[in-house]
Amino acid sequence: MRCRIGGVSVVATAVSDHRVHCRSPAGSLGEQEVGLTAGEREWVSQNVVFEYVEDAEVHRIAPMSGSVKGGTTVEITGAGFVTGSACRFGDANSTRAEVVSSTTIMCTSPMVEAPGSV
Repeated sequence: MRCRIGGVSVVATAVSDHRVHCRSPAGSLGEQEVGLTAGEREWVSQNVVFEYVEDAEVHRIAPMSGSVKGGTTVEITGAGFVTGSACRFGDANSTRAEVVSSTTIMCTSPMVEAPGSV
């Protein structure tokens, strides 16, 4: 099984009867048509698009520390934040991420097992 995003074919992995995961290849900014094929069958596309966006930039994080219990609201300022952006603290996902604007995202730190830099 393979996906095609913007004309580039990549491996697809079935994760259920109704869901497939594909890793997006490098592409050009903007919307690209997505297609799917199984074996030697024809490519199928149902007007599904994937949008390539600018890489996000982080300019400032405040505060720079918080409790290992989590729950600290962290303001990240920068550029390129879009709806659906997420935050990670080391290997842990934030418990909440709210895109305020393209230059600000608010995240809540997760609980961690031990103090340290992330």
